Order: sequence, then structure tokens, then C-alpha cells
Amino acid sequence: MKKNITHISHLTIMNKIKILIVDDQVLFCKLLKSVISRQEDMDVVGEAQDASHTLKLVLSQSIDVILMDIKLAKENGIKLTKEILKLKPDIKIIMLSAYDDDHYVVDSFKVGAAGYLLKNVEPDEITKAIRLAYKGDSPIEPKIATKLLEEFTRLSEKADESKVLNKSEELASLTKREIEILKLLGIGMSNDQISQKLLISIKTVKTHISRIMDKLNVTDRFQAGMIAVHHGLVKVDVKSHT
Repeated sequence: MKKNITHISHLTIMNKIKILIVDDQVLFCKLLKSVISRQEDMDVVGEAQDASHTLKLVLSQSIDVILMDIKLAKENGIKLTKEILKLKPDIKIIMLSAYDDDHYVVDSFKVGAAGYLLKNVEPDEITKAIRLAYKGDSPIEPKIATKLLEEFTRLSEKADESKVLNKSEELASLTKREIEILKLLGIGMSNDQISQKLLISIKTVKTHISRIMDKLNVTDRFQAGMIAVHHGLVKVDVKSHT
């Protein structure tokens, strides 16, 4: 019996979510680490304050989730996110920011961020977001989700909104593989990330995306991704703050 308990305990430790915190405010890093370290299923494997140190840790450590400050002292967190995902496309990156500007939000998801939270959220919302991202979901605050949908509407302003958003018939025409790729577009994956995840060539990915956009009658991948979100193909965690 003791032997079995030891084995289970070892598995539990091995299965902890490995987290990297990237923020140029050392105190904030320490506070985050303190919150996360109290979770039995999480382990902070590193802290970084700049791009160089972050990339070194990404290449040397096994990392599942990164909490990324969107505006580092000398670097842009969005650009750094893009660089990381080129190296390690399976890492889930949650943007933690004091800013909710439209372009920060949209650009973060365009480069492949898994989620976006404001720094004033409750500590348990951060740990909840980590678990969601680790499972492949997209943790987004209501205010941020609204901005994404507003941006989709702005991009689609030349078309009638009901024709753009109400795509049930068009979605039904997609193949199983096209639906799979549409879901990945909905969480902001790039062509290269989709290629690696599905083990197909980038050329094949591009062909599928072209067919998806044609069937959905949209002009770019971001619009297609928002349709995936709108129709529930991508699970977006939106917590009501009432």
C-alpha cells in the first residue's frame, strides 16, 4: 500500500503545471509566485524581467504556461510572445496587463496568446486562468472579450452584421478538418503553430484556411476566428463581475 501511495504522489508532482512569470516589476513577480506556489497543482519554474532571460528559460526549462507582462521596460510583451511561440508553439501564454487598449488586446491574440487578464483581477482568477489555458481554453475577462467582438465588428463593418455573425449554415458546410482548424484560429494560432499541432504542412494549412474563409465569406483569419468564438466552437471563459 505504501508503495502505491508513493507512486501516486510522484505522479502528482510530475503532473504539476510548470509556470514562468515574465514581468519587469520584481515585487509583482514575487507576489504572483507566492499566490501560485500555494496551489498544489502548480510550480513556478522561473521568473524573468527581460526578453533575453525569458528566451533562455524557454529554451532550457520545461514550461507549460507563461504569465506575460504586455509592456516590459525595454521590450514589447506581444513581440516576445510571438518569438516564444515560434520556438515553443505548445506553450500557453496569458497576457497580464494594466492596459485594456484595443490594439494591445487584439494584437495579443493575433500573435497567439491563450488569454488576456488585467492585473487588478483577484488572485484566484489568475490561478483559474492558468488551469484553463493549460487545458486549451481561452481565459478572457468580460471587458476584454467585449473588445475582441467589437474589433471583429469593426473589421466587418462593410458587411451586414447578421450575415457575418450568423453563420450556422456556412459552418455546417465545413469539413471536420476545417472545423478543427477554425477552432485553432479562434484561439489565435498561427499557420506554423497549426501545422505543428496537426502534423500537416503549412501549405495544407493555408489551403484549408483559404477554403474556410471562402465558405464563411470573410476576408481574413481574425474574422474567421471571431466566428468560432461567437458560435461557441472555442470555449472562452468569461466571468461575470456582478
